Amino acid sequence: ERRTQAGFAKWVDALFAFPKVVVLGAFDQTRLVAISVAYWVNQVLLYATHFADTEAMRSNVASLMLHELRVWASRYDGIKTIILRPYHGGTTHDRFYLERGCSVLRLPARLVSPGVVPLLTRLFCPQTHKLLTGQV
Repeated sequence: ERRTQAGFAKWVDALFAFPKVVVLGAFDQTRLVAISVAYWVNQVLLYATHFADTEAMRSNVASLMLHELRVWASRYDGIKTIILRPYHGGTTHDRFYLERGCSVLRLPARLVSPGVVPLLTRLFCPQTHKLLTGQV
C-alpha cells in the first residue's frame, strides 16, 4: 500500500511520529518509485535508507534523491554533515557518492570492551590489541 500516494502518506505519518525523521518520496505521476529515509541526530543527517524500482534507477532517481536531500539539509543551520553510509573503499557505490559532491572523512574510533577482553587480547593477540587500541 505504500506505493500509492495515500498509502505512502500514511506510512510517512507513522515515521513522522518520531522526531527528526526526514522522508523523501519520488513519484512517477501517481505511483511511488523511490523512497529515502534520513535521521537528524544533533548536527548530522544520517541517510539511512534508499530504495527504488528498476526503471527509476535507470532514470537516475538516486542522484535526484541525494540532491533533494542536500537541498533540504542546506535550509537548516543545525545540519553540518550528511552521512550516507560507511566508506568501504573500492569504486562502485563509493564513486557514486564521491562524484556527487560527497567527501570521505576518516575519523578515529573509540573501542569500549567489557571486562577481561582487553587483557585477553593483549596477552594472546598483541598485534590485534595494538590495532584495536590505536597503537599501530
